[in-house]
Amino acid sequence: MQRWGGVCFNNGLDTISITLYNAPMSLDSTHRITLMLTNQSGTLLTVSTDPFHLFPGPLDSLSLQYSNGKPMPGPVTLVYPDGAVNIYARGYDRWGNLIGLIRCIWTKTGTLPSFTPPTTNQVNVYIDASNAIIDEAGWVKASAPSGISGATVSDSVQIIIIARKANLIRSVHKNIMEKFSIKVYKNQITFMIRPDLVNNSKIKIQNLSGKLIADFQGSQNTIWNCKGFSAGLYIARIYLNNDFTASIPVVLNP
Repeated sequence: MQRWGGVCFNNGLDTISITLYNAPMSLDSTHRITLMLTNQSGTLLTVSTDPFHLFPGPLDSLSLQYSNGKPMPGPVTLVYPDGAVNIYARGYDRWGNLIGLIRCIWTKTGTLPSFTPPTTNQVNVYIDASNAIIDEAGWVKASAPSGISGATVSDSVQIIIIARKANLIRSVHKNIMEKFSIKVYKNQITFMIRPDLVNNSKIKIQNLSGKLIADFQGSQNTIWNCKGFSAGLYIARIYLNNDFTASIPVVLNP
């Protein structure tokens, strides 16, 4: 608080200007201004305002936080299968007073999965590692219009997702070996499916961003001609008897 902001006359009244900066979020916290007139003999007069609430100013900054209000500086690491986090956007005025939860536009970078709930006009987003088949990483960003300049204020946090380990993938391979196998030769990859499962099988090939680049109705020898595709890691999602069975990493060499 600025104790004495200056003395002036307003409509013939001696007026003191006072500026208050502390606006607590709790409604249990109130302000009261007291004026004491004194001379050498002591206090002549004391007068006080009624208790009043001071509310925060316009939005000046955003902070990404956990649900309990703890800051989230990052990076935040989520480990398959149970890793998950709710990210909340809280706003502050130029003096650091908490305004509360702010509805924002949410965006992401890198290979992070899609948000739940939708990404506009939301105070939070939820992200988890339950479907991670490869390691993923990126930044989550919240943006909202500033209440002061009309510009946009934002904050972001890095998220790292650790997928299931390689030994788990090998275990899946072992479990389905009697139903399904892979043969790689030059620019062709052959997916061999047990004959009695062919009619209800599908194979979907995705890149690391999750984009579907090939979709096959299963046959006893389904061939993916991968000539012309960029070198790197792809994911083959196998469906047997119309049920998702496994995700198989497929590496295309240069």
